[in-house]
Amino acid sequence: MKKTIVFLLVMAIALSLIACKDEPPAEEQPQFRETTITIFEGEDSCTAKVQGTLLNAQWNGTPNTIASAFTNAYTGATAPQKGTVYAVFKNNDVVIIAENATDYSIYKTVSGEAKKLYVNINGLSSLQSKVVEAVGKIGTDAKE
Repeated sequence: MKKTIVFLLVMAIALSLIACKDEPPAEEQPQFRETTITIFEGEDSCTAKVQGTLLNAQWNGTPNTIASAFTNAYTGATAPQKGTVYAVFKNNDVVIIAENATDYSIYKTVSGEAKKLYVNINGLSSLQSKVVEAVGKIGTDAKE
C-alpha cells in the first residue's frame, strides 16, 4: 500500500512539473500609439499629434522629447523662422510620425503631405537643430 501511495505521489509530482511548465513570454509586438503634445509656449502655444507604431520602450518619452525639441528650437529661432514654423502649426493639425527608420536619420517629409512630418526615434537627440529646416520642407520630398 505504501509503495502504491509513494508511486502515485511521484507520478503526481512528475505530471505537475510537466503540465505546469512555464512558457516563455511572448515577444512584444509594436503597437500603434498616439498622443497630443503641446509645442511652443505662451501665446504661440500649439498642439500636434504624435503617432507611431512602436514598442512600449521605444514610445516611452518620445512624445515629450519631440515636444521639447520643437519648443526649444522655436524659442531660439529668428522672427522670420518663427513665422514660418508657427504658420504650419497654428491650426493644431500637424501629425508627427515617430518611427524606427533606416532610410533617414533625423526627419523625413513627403511631397503632397502638407501636415505630416516623420521623425526617426534614433535621431531625436539631433532633432532640435533641424526643426526649422524640417518644418520648412513639409509637403516636399526631403530627408536628413
